[in-house]
Amino acid sequence: MVSFLDEFWDYYSGSSSSSGSDPSFPLSEQQTQTQTPKTLPSPLPPKPIIIKKKKNKQDLKILDLGTGNGSLLFSLSESGFGTNPDPDPEKRGSLLGVDYSAESIRLAEAVASSRFSSSLDTGPDNTNPQKRNKIEFKEWDILRGDPSSLFSFPSDSSSSSDISQKKFDLVLDKGTFDAISLSGDTDSLGRRVSEGYAARVADLLAEGGIFLVTSCNWTEVELQAWFEGTTTTSTVSPTTTSTTTTATATATAPDDVKEKKRRVEKLRKIARIDYPSFSFGGVKGQTISSLCFQKVVEEVEGQEGGDHSVV
Repeated sequence: MVSFLDEFWDYYSGSSSSSGSDPSFPLSEQQTQTQTPKTLPSPLPPKPIIIKKKKNKQDLKILDLGTGNGSLLFSLSESGFGTNPDPDPEKRGSLLGVDYSAESIRLAEAVASSRFSSSLDTGPDNTNPQKRNKIEFKEWDILRGDPSSLFSFPSDSSSSSDISQKKFDLVLDKGTFDAISLSGDTDSLGRRVSEGYAARVADLLAEGGIFLVTSCNWTEVELQAWFEGTTTTSTVSPTTTSTTTTATATATAPDDVKEKKRRVEKLRKIARIDYPSFSFGGVKGQTISSLCFQKVVEEVEGQEGGDHSVV
């Protein structure tokens, strides 16, 4: 996961040190084209929106769902992700791991304390990513927790009331959806809890944000079916906004706003990670599936009208 994200960000931000060219990929005039990394898909998708907004991976706000002992965040921090301590909330990076298990959070905090205690007391303040920007952990349930409680954690001293400025640029899931999809529990709508998972993830992401999910239980086709599509619909009017979270684009607007525009949020697949494959019975496959989705927002005219991208 970390190697993929490193290559992904370096290539699209134009900071890769490799040489060569890929004429099929449109880079800006100010950027130098580089050879396509082996882990990235071919043909490459357009440059992800979040990299247009935040070219530097140090500026990213990162959330790890089901963080366990925090090992993924430690590796990302060592690669420079989310480490910018800039006081400007637009530039400041962050690394947050959440888990419904209080014991897991205690373990992650203990590992962090042990791992970085010696380095925290040595060297100038600006040379140690952990001294500049602490990895944080929080007990939180992805299925039932209030997402807004994650948008202002201890290191965020911003007084901004704009929630959209505090959502995450990168959300990671390394096995959490696998565990949730095995559950037979249902939500308040009578659905299996796994059916509302995509909407929960989308609500955590900033516009253009990236969701990277890894599964050992689902194929790439199945993962794409679970996550790609409309997840949130908001009815927009000059004075009011009503929001309905759903797994499809079938939300019905109130009578008095049927002619208003609706903001429709979607997760759209943009990349995959290649793993060693095997063949059985003439079918080729992988034991692990990892897909990368981007959150896009579209506006739909009226209740049933056509839509167009606004990002």
